[in-house]
Amino acid sequence: MPYQFKNPIWVNGPIDNKDFFTVFTKRFSELISQTKAGDDITVFINSPGGDTHTSLGIYDLLKKSDRNIIGVVSGIAYSGASLILQGCEKRLMTANSRVMLHKSTVQVTGSVINAQAALDTFKSLDDKYYEIYAERSGDKIEHIADMANQDKYFDANKAFEAKLIDEIL
Repeated sequence: MPYQFKNPIWVNGPIDNKDFFTVFTKRFSELISQTKAGDDITVFINSPGGDTHTSLGIYDLLKKSDRNIIGVVSGIAYSGASLILQGCEKRLMTANSRVMLHKSTVQVTGSVINAQAALDTFKSLDDKYYEIYAERSGDKIEHIADMANQDKYFDANKAFEAKLIDEIL
């Protein structure tokens, strides 16, 4: 039976700054006020990913919602966008789309002490990402971390096999 995608919201393009988060949360708030618990909200994803903190913030909003959040990858869900997908109750992907996960990319300036603090922060964020992927896929955290040592790309079939999605459209 074909899906009826209701109450759309988009993760489109780079997740690059607080403006992206502001626009997303404004639309998400509108949808929450227009719907009731259990109603569908469809998150369409076509993004190369981007800011780690913003991606995790959106993941948290989706995960804690009392709405039925349906994620649909149509194009790409790389990096933080693939994490956002994991916050959706139902994770769908079109047949020609791709998902990618990897370790955080970081650029650090300043003193050695500040650089080490930044590296420690991103290491803990990576660990949180692995925990989320492992929880959703049923895989071991260590295996997820090993896959993320290099950019790991999944076509729809491989994403389904790895349990990073629930269904191929």
